[in-house]
Amino acid sequence: MYYERLLRIFKDSLVISPEYPFSLVAQLDDFLDKNYSPYKKNLSPYQFANFANIKFSTALKFFMIFAQDDGVFEMIYYFDCSSECSSRVYLTREDLNDMDNVVFCEECNKSYKISDIIRYVKVNFRLKQFKEEQQQILDENCVFDVLKGSESHLKDQSPSSLDSQGSQDEGDAPQNIHEEVALEEVVTNNVIEDEPILTFLSSMTSFMHR
Repeated sequence: MYYERLLRIFKDSLVISPEYPFSLVAQLDDFLDKNYSPYKKNLSPYQFANFANIKFSTALKFFMIFAQDDGVFEMIYYFDCSSECSSRVYLTREDLNDMDNVVFCEECNKSYKISDIIRYVKVNFRLKQFKEEQQQILDENCVFDVLKGSESHLKDQSPSSLDSQGSQDEGDAPQNIHEEVALEEVVTNNVIEDEPILTFLSSMTSFMHR
């Protein structure tokens, strides 16, 4: 699916560690192929750790290697509004760059200072769409074709409702594996051999470790 792109990024990252063999790149490509769909775009390092039989911290760092600017993942930052509206408030890198920045919930207009909510921020890893893969997905997963070939109990559901169902096969037991990761865990694990993986997160390290 993405193997050549993943391999190039991995080689360019200069990660030299027995914890990250080249074979793990192939496992990540296999994981993406089996778990990504247009209706479930978020991908979990927890699930990849289970898939590849590796430690969660290893899986998280491996995801972060591929979340750099030229990588295959984008990181979605958010927290849940503490007011009665309980809306999800999304943040940008710029919001997180300064602990004195203030963000607002669009639903109830409640304001939050970044330093007050930073420990409650969560991160989702979402696969970026590249032109060649996007065209393939559009060709193979046209909503009309999906609905036309689906069972009757799926035809009344929108793609957004399918997104929330995940990718379980019929008869699978519900799995309580989190998609999101706490930003604090991401910042804590943002290092391999004393070098930051994602430089834009380095400024948060000292604040998180107070």
